[in-house]
Amino acid sequence: MHLIDPHQGTFPRELLFFPLRLCFPISGSRVFIDPTAPSRPPMNIIRLLPVLISLLLLAAHFFRAGQMPVVLLVLLSPGLLLFRRVWAVRIMQGVLLAGGLEWIRTAVVLAMFRHELGLPWLRLVLILGSVALLTIGSMFVFQSASLRERYGNGGPASSRPPVS
Repeated sequence: MHLIDPHQGTFPRELLFFPLRLCFPISGSRVFIDPTAPSRPPMNIIRLLPVLISLLLLAAHFFRAGQMPVVLLVLLSPGLLLFRRVWAVRIMQGVLLAGGLEWIRTAVVLAMFRHELGLPWLRLVLILGSVALLTIGSMFVFQSASLRERYGNGGPASSRPPVS
């Protein structure tokens, strides 16, 4: 939805109360919804949820290990997504790949330790393997058309030439 105010600049005062105006329209209101504008819901936040969950789990992992500088870096890394550039996506994908490899390394080390002690290890490998898959799989959310359009890495899927 595009908000238009034909009488003022870019940020009309009425915009502050816009949700109320949707429920209770006031006659003579200068803010209205342009019916010709394409409407796209803000789904990018939902598409980025696996990335944010993966980073929170990774920060918790490093917090438990007492590696506070790494925790700080992991928690600040979503701030890169504020930059609408391809390099921000590539750095985020690198962080997620490194995080997934860390989960795999942790699963192997803990499974070997538990195996040497004669303790069950299969559940540990399944859980940490699932977390590793989530973290590595989160790299691919940036392949959605809307996120490619937002970060400028390839544009929308429909604008790309067909593969022969």
